[in-house]
Amino acid sequence: MLDVEYIDVSYNGAQVLFNVSLFVEKNEFVTLIGSNGSGKSTLLMTISGILKPSKGTITFLGEDITEKSPRDICNMGLIQVPEGRKIFPFMTVKENLELGAYLPKAREQLAKSLENVYELFPVLKERERQMAGTLSGGEQQQLAIGRALMARPKLLMLDEPTLGLAPKIVKELLEKLKVLKQRMSVLLVSQEVYQSLRVSDRTYVLENGRVVLEGESKKLLEEESIKKAYLGI
Repeated sequence: MLDVEYIDVSYNGAQVLFNVSLFVEKNEFVTLIGSNGSGKSTLLMTISGILKPSKGTITFLGEDITEKSPRDICNMGLIQVPEGRKIFPFMTVKENLELGAYLPKAREQLAKSLENVYELFPVLKERERQMAGTLSGGEQQQLAIGRALMARPKLLMLDEPTLGLAPKIVKELLEKLKVLKQRMSVLLVSQEVYQSLRVSDRTYVLENGRVVLEGESKKLLEEESIKKAYLGI
């Protein structure tokens, strides 16, 4: 579904990614982990078309999207949930969700999409008339994900959706993302290494802008380097 091949990317005049490659299959849950500043967010922004690589190609659904605009990439069904939620605090929950269906194809399915989001996140249905800014952190994150789902993605990319959430909420949220794999592919950036590897199929480890390790998530959980660097074991 997604194939990133040997990309170099610079940001603010400095090279951030070096010869990075990864792929995501249909209905696959892939996790991308790494320390702060390793280039994870830069990679997602490049796949989304916000940044452009100086070398390499990005293919989605068999089509080269390396030079496509973010709008065109969204139209193809590649949707990103940004770090920090970026909800509209002075709009209601329902209004935030409806904004996610701004693409013509998504708007045609708005009612059905809203039903699906409420089924996945029942608390959003309970709070649909509430101002988004009054929600708890976990509820706001559910709203940010729900808004992205309103665009009817084929591949959903999430940038640190668990940041700042309590451990119990993190576990519940990641279990919800695992359910989404039945309908779409998922590419998750997270610092919640243990929980993320537990629910995903494959994992890439990014360090200093380079992929240093990749493989099945369950096997990587047993890697000594992963245990020492990320799990404190």
